[in-house]
Amino acid sequence: LGPRDLLARGKQIHRVLLTYKIPVTKSIEFRIDLPQVMSYLYESPYDCVLAQIFSATKEFIGASSSFPERYTHKVDKGEYTVQVQVRHTECSRLELLTDTPLQLPKGINIVSGSFLTGNVTLMSVDAGTKKGMGLVKVKNKAYFKRYQVKLKRRRQGKTNYYARKRLTVQDKNKYNTPKYRLIVRFTNNDVIAQIAYSTKGGQ
Repeated sequence: LGPRDLLARGKQIHRVLLTYKIPVTKSIEFRIDLPQVMSYLYESPYDCVLAQIFSATKEFIGASSSFPERYTHKVDKGEYTVQVQVRHTECSRLELLTDTPLQLPKGINIVSGSFLTGNVTLMSVDAGTKKGMGLVKVKNKAYFKRYQVKLKRRRQGKTNYYARKRLTVQDKNKYNTPKYRLIVRFTNNDVIAQIAYSTKGGQ
């Protein structure tokens, strides 16, 4: 390829395409958010972030980018695919994102969620070797098993949450039920989850 296909001084752009399969159990307002990736614009270490939502029939639902709170999409019950494209000049930077969790709204059924990570692909070719016409797959980790996230509560004023491993233990009034939104990552060996936020309420 010629100089029109490369950046100045022969640099080339790479991308990682993260794909998430998400079952939605009821109509909700959906927002795509990758923490620490889509929270920045000019300060972002990455070139470009583009997220898109597709239905089970591959219908385009909507898209978002930096500052995801500005982009909210209403979706009905069904299974959806979210694709997030991130670009950078270094493949090593993109490979760090292949296990990035997607922040989920509370209306999504995470028990049967199947998550896929992305493939790092070349957007152009090496100007010196002329190899890699088109898109070349660099890394493929697209197969991940399914796991069940179990939530368990016990007495004595403490609430324990488990997802194969204990996630958190917090002292709560036993008459108040804490509400959590989870960020869950499914891998071949374990389930990793963290609490995004929690609030008290109810009896």
